[in-house]
Amino acid sequence: MSFDANKIKQLSAKHPKSPVTYTYGTAGFRTKADVLDSVLFRVGLLAVLRSQSHNGRTIGVMVTASHNAAEDNGVKLVEPLGEMLKQSWEAYATSLANAETEDALLKALENIVQKEGINMSAPANVVIARDTRPSGENLVAALKDGVAALGGNLTDFGIQTTPQLHYVTRCINTKGTPEAYGEPTNEGYYAKLAEAFKRLVGGKQKLAQFHVDAANGVGAIAIRGLLNAIGGDLTATIVNDNINDAAKLNHDAGADFVKVQQREPVGLKLIPGENYASLDGDADRIVFYYADEAGKFRLLDGDKIATLAAGFIMDQVKAGQVTINGAPVKVGLVQTAYANGSSTAYVKEVLKVPVEFTETGVKHLHHKAEEFDVGVYFEANGHGTVLFSKAAIQAFHTTHGQKEEQQRALRILRALSDVINQAVGDALSDLLLVVAVLVNQGRTFAEWDSAYTDLPSRLEKVKVKRRADFVPTDADRRLVKPEGFQQKIEAVVAKFNKGRAFVRPSGTEDVVRVYAEADSRENADLLAKTLCDLVAKDYGEGAASGSSSGVQHFEKGLVPLDAGALNGSGLRVLIVHTRWNLPIVEALLEGARSTLTSLNVSASDITIKSVPGSYELPFAAQSLIRQSSPKYDAVICIGVLIKGSTMHFEYIADATSQGIMRVGLDEGVPVVFGVLTCLTEDQALERAALGKGADKGHNHGVDWGQAAVEMALLNKGK
Repeated sequence: MSFDANKIKQLSAKHPKSPVTYTYGTAGFRTKADVLDSVLFRVGLLAVLRSQSHNGRTIGVMVTASHNAAEDNGVKLVEPLGEMLKQSWEAYATSLANAETEDALLKALENIVQKEGINMSAPANVVIARDTRPSGENLVAALKDGVAALGGNLTDFGIQTTPQLHYVTRCINTKGTPEAYGEPTNEGYYAKLAEAFKRLVGGKQKLAQFHVDAANGVGAIAIRGLLNAIGGDLTATIVNDNINDAAKLNHDAGADFVKVQQREPVGLKLIPGENYASLDGDADRIVFYYADEAGKFRLLDGDKIATLAAGFIMDQVKAGQVTINGAPVKVGLVQTAYANGSSTAYVKEVLKVPVEFTETGVKHLHHKAEEFDVGVYFEANGHGTVLFSKAAIQAFHTTHGQKEEQQRALRILRALSDVINQAVGDALSDLLLVVAVLVNQGRTFAEWDSAYTDLPSRLEKVKVKRRADFVPTDADRRLVKPEGFQQKIEAVVAKFNKGRAFVRPSGTEDVVRVYAEADSRENADLLAKTLCDLVAKDYGEGAASGSSSGVQHFEKGLVPLDAGALNGSGLRVLIVHTRWNLPIVEALLEGARSTLTSLNVSASDITIKSVPGSYELPFAAQSLIRQSSPKYDAVICIGVLIKGSTMHFEYIADATSQGIMRVGLDEGVPVVFGVLTCLTEDQALERAALGKGADKGHNHGVDWGQAAVEMALLNKGK
C-alpha cells in the first residue's frame, strides 16, 4: 500500500460517515452542515492526491455554502490556476464521500492512486479558507485531519471570500513565472484590484451615491478591505454587514434574494437616482438594481452585466487597433439557451459582438469563453467573469498607440485585464468592472438598463416516461430526437411574434424543461403551455404506449376508502408546515388536522411545528423524527410554492420533493408530501378550498391526513 492505512483509519474514526448519500457537483458538496464532517475529512484526502497528481502544485479548498441559509455548508476544490475541480475528479470525490466503511475508503483511495498513476512520494500543498458560517470552524478541523492523514502541507487563510481563495491559489502557482498573477495574500488581492480600478477611473466623474448589500456574509469584510485600498475613487454605503449573527446570513438579503424576489433587500429603501448592488453570501456573484423615476424596482442581472462588458471591451479593442498575428483580437460573448433573446439580438446586431452558445453550467461557459481572445460570460444570477488569453494580454502591452485615442484604449485594456478576476466569478471584481465601464461611458444605471428590454419568458417542466427519448443539440436549443418533434416545436413557435422556445431533458429526473419567450407575457405563457401540452400528449407519463394519440385522463383527488377502514387510534402524527403563504397553509393544516381527528387520532397525539419555508421541511422532519421517542408513526409536510418569474420555483420544488421522499426512506417513517406546487395564487387557493369562484375547490389537507393514517397502518403491518 502506498500510504499509511493505519493513520488514515485512526483519523477517519474521528469523522464517521453520516447515513447520507453525497454527490459532488458544480457547487462541490453542499448540504446541512451537521452531516458534512466525514465529507470534509475525505475532501482533505482528495486535495492531497490532487496536488500530488500535479507534482505538488497547490490545490485550494473552500468551505462555503454561498447563498444558502446559515445552517447549510459545503466544500469545493480549486485547481492550480483557480479553475473548478476537473470533471473526471468529481467522481472520485463522490466515491470517497460515500465509502461506507474505513476499508471501503482505503479501497477508494487506492483506486484513485492507481487510475491516475499518482506518485505518493511527491509533495502535496493545500490552501484552505472558509466563510463566516458558525459550522465552518469544526468542518475545517475535519478537513485538516484529512490533509494530515496523507502527509500534505497545509496553509489556512482563515475567513475569505470564495474568489479570494481562487485568487490566492492562482497566485501561489504562478509566482515567479511570466504569468505571475499577484501577491497571494488578502492585501495583495485588494491592492491589485484597487490599483487597476484607479487607473480606469482616475480623474473622471464618479457615479451617483452607491449602496452595497453584503448579505451579512464574508463579502462584508472583503468589500470594506477593498474600499479602503481604493480610497476616494469609490465610496459606498455598506448594508447587511452583520457577520456575527448567523441567522441573518442571506436572510432577506443578497444577490439570490434580490434576483428571485425582484425587490430590494432588507435594510435598503430605493431612492431614484442612486445605485445599488447585492453580493451573495460568499461574494462570487453580484446583481445591480435601481429605482426608476416612478420608484419601480429595476434589476440589472448577469445578462445586463455581460452585454455591458462585451460592448465596452469591443469598443476598446477597435479603438486600440489591437491585433494578434495580424488579425484583430477576437472578442466574444458566451450564452446558454436560457439567455433572453433580446440580449442576444442586442449583442449581435447593435454591439456587433459575436455570440456563441453552450450547454448550461459554469464549466461549459468558462471553457467556451476560452475559445476567444477575450471571452465574456455571465449567468443570469450574476456569476461570471471575462477571460483574457495570454496572447491578448501580451498584445495589449506590446501594441504602441500612435494617437491619444488609441493610447487611451490600450491603457484601459491593460487595466481591465488586471481589475477582472479571471480565476472565477468575483462579485467585488465585477462591481469594479461595472462601475469603471459606466464611469468611462458617462452613463447612469437607467441609461445602461435602457439598452434593451427583455422579452417576457416562461420556464415550465413536464413529466415524461423516458427523458432519454429527448436528445438535444446546438447547445440545448434544438432536439434531434424524438424524430420530427423539433419540426412540431418550430411550427408552434412560428405562430408567435418574436417567439423562441426549446425543450431539453433534465439531467436527474424524467422531466423535460420547456422554455418559451414572446412579445408579451400572455403570448409567452400561451407558447409555453402549448408546447407543454404537445410534450405531454406525445410523451407524457399518461401517453398511450407506442402511440401519440393522446393522454389518459383520470379523476383528480384521492379516492377515499370505505367508511371505517381507517382507524388512527393510538397513532402519533407530526405535522410540519411552512410560514410562507401562511393563510393558504393554515387552511391546509386545518384540513389535515381535522381529518386525523375524524379518523380517531387523538388531538394530544398530533404535534404541529413550523419552519420558514419549504426548503427547510425535509431537515425539520428528519430532525424531529430522530428526536422523538418512540418515533412518530407518520409525518405530514405542508407548504405552498407559487411560481414566480425565475427558476427559483423549480429549484425549491425539486429539492423539497426529493428531500421529503429521502426522509421517509431513510427514517422508515411514512412522510406525506403536502407541498402545493402551483403556477398561480388562484391554483393554490382552490387546492385549499379557498377559491374565489362559486366552487371553492378541494382542500388537499384532507387527503394528506387520510394518507398519513393509511400509510402509518401499512407500516405497522395492519
